[in-house]
Amino acid sequence: MTYSATSGPSGWAWVAMTVIVLLFVGLSAASYLLLARGGGRTRGTARRASAERRLADQFARGEIDEREYRHLATALAAARGDQRRRAHPPAGAHRRR
Repeated sequence: MTYSATSGPSGWAWVAMTVIVLLFVGLSAASYLLLARGGGRTRGTARRASAERRLADQFARGEIDEREYRHLATALAAARGDQRRRAHPPAGAHRRR
């Protein structure tokens, strides 16, 4: 920064310092908000996938039957507004009797 002998920083130095401070504060606030929100939309998507995965695991372990699996999978699809997806048991998740 340029200083004159008597008055301190020049006018352009004040402008540059102000812009740098504003950029720093803005980037800090933006990164805080992104971290506080968990990065955006992935949280809800991961939660739904997790619920579907748990349901499929319960079916695969034999904890629920196919009728209950279809009912719960349909309820999950309705909760997220996805009516076009049919509730079919996951591929390869056959129960042993």
